[in-house]
Amino acid sequence: RLNGMHQAKVEWYSQPRKIGDIFLRTANPYSSKIRHSYSNQTYRKEVLQRGTTHVAVGFVDLGILFEADLRDAPSTAMSGPLRFLGIEMNPYAVAKTLVVWELIHQSTQDRHLRYVMQVWFSASWEEETERMVKNVLTSLCDSYEHMQPKVAELLNHWRGADRISLSNARSQWANRSTMARTSIADMERKQDRIAMARYELTGDFGFPNGEVPTCGNTIMFCCPKDTPKLAREETIFSAFDWKAIVPLLSPRNTIIESAEMYAMERLSKLKHWAKHEMITVNLVCAKVEDMVDFIAANKPWTMSWSNVIDYIDYAEFHRLARACSIHGDTIHFGYSMNWVMDVFGVSILDFVGSERTEIRRHFIERANECVDMTYSLYRVKGLLRFPPPTNPINTTSFVLEIGQHRNWADYFFEIGRRQGPCQIANLEHALGSPLSPTGGGTVSFTWTYDPEVKLLHERPDDAFFGHSHGQLKLPPSS
Repeated sequence: RLNGMHQAKVEWYSQPRKIGDIFLRTANPYSSKIRHSYSNQTYRKEVLQRGTTHVAVGFVDLGILFEADLRDAPSTAMSGPLRFLGIEMNPYAVAKTLVVWELIHQSTQDRHLRYVMQVWFSASWEEETERMVKNVLTSLCDSYEHMQPKVAELLNHWRGADRISLSNARSQWANRSTMARTSIADMERKQDRIAMARYELTGDFGFPNGEVPTCGNTIMFCCPKDTPKLAREETIFSAFDWKAIVPLLSPRNTIIESAEMYAMERLSKLKHWAKHEMITVNLVCAKVEDMVDFIAANKPWTMSWSNVIDYIDYAEFHRLARACSIHGDTIHFGYSMNWVMDVFGVSILDFVGSERTEIRRHFIERANECVDMTYSLYRVKGLLRFPPPTNPINTTSFVLEIGQHRNWADYFFEIGRRQGPCQIANLEHALGSPLSPTGGGTVSFTWTYDPEVKLLHERPDDAFFGHSHGQLKLPPSS
């Protein structure tokens, strides 16, 4: 409930509290003891524009490009490709993303994108995937002279690594899973339960035509001894937008096949952008605190912050973000996954005691009504079981959070306004995926510190249901 047993927070939580009370935390440093194969938060669709620079802080992978809508330059004075600049402190994320981007660059046929999918998201590979990765690693190791040492160490380690046997990969995948949040029972159709069980047991993904995996994912399972351990319970359904996958389902395909179709469509888009030089990608392994002047000098038009907000003192975060965009014209995207740990009344666990039995029953009934409405809206009845076979802690959280997320956001941005102008373009509470153990309480927002920026909102009526909002700035006046 509290994301740890920190004494100050435990003491705060133990005192009589009102709904909406906020724990005034300072900092909660990110744990460098784990690494992620891909994002544990649904990729959010943002509008990016050619002729501009986008800086992605804490990017983990290329998820923002995977889901982005790339549009023309905002004015005729701005030309060229989108310049994607990634700043990430985790060498593993940088090294893996370099491999994925180079694979996309070298993909000349659609089947090559299948190999990219396996490298990015699967625990296992085809033989041809392994061969293509080895070629890419040789190319990267020979061409990056000024690479950060830890990144270079990983690339060289993978290049010289022996093949990971399929049985070894299966064993390592199983050791990372507790099956505590399995999604098998969420599936109404037998074919989906079988497909989900196979995925959760093996981690196989990216074999849409019945291809057979022959070895494990070297990049996932073979790293130097001092590399942080992989996060537990990883699933593609944390990164992928389930609302975009479900419409691809048909009587003939499964939930996993639909997810592969979803991924292939987006990888094809990235291949097109790379082939036609519509974007450039530059990745830097460093802490954002050490890169502020470098970022500002690149004059970012847009910046994404992942959930860096959760690991930096709020005042310090606003100071950093404002300094990165000191030249103006910058729109920021970010989200918080851990805000619920600091707010009282957003979990049914906050309503303990026999005297609150009826209150808890009301929340559970209200949550089921909300899920029923959502499933009807997205036409998933008959595909996902209702009511969801999960702990009421998970279903009631949305109902409780939806009344408090704006108050927390007001608190967060009020800290930013104490330092100077700060406009909020949009604020939205995510509609958590019923197939993911993470991301259910995420609050996303778009903002700018530049009072001269005028924002055009798109689809403002969708915020309640967790849709992302593209943001376009008006071009600078001449």
